Amino acid sequence: MPAFNSPGFLWATVKGKIGRSLGDRKMKNEGDAERARGQIQEGFGKSKRKVGEAVKKIGKAIGK
Repeated sequence: MPAFNSPGFLWATVKGKIGRSLGDRKMKNEGDAERARGQIQEGFGKSKRKVGEAVKKIGKAIGK
């Protein structure tokens, strides 16, 4: 789920919608690309956190 409260996501969404409403294909595409880039970064961050949690859990299990 994207971080809807992040300024970057909000700006990318607004930029895409403004581009659509004005018929400005370049602005629409830039907004869509920025939003997709943010979603990819967020997904990577979540994956990284989950791996860290798993490593910590394994470390605790080994330490017992």
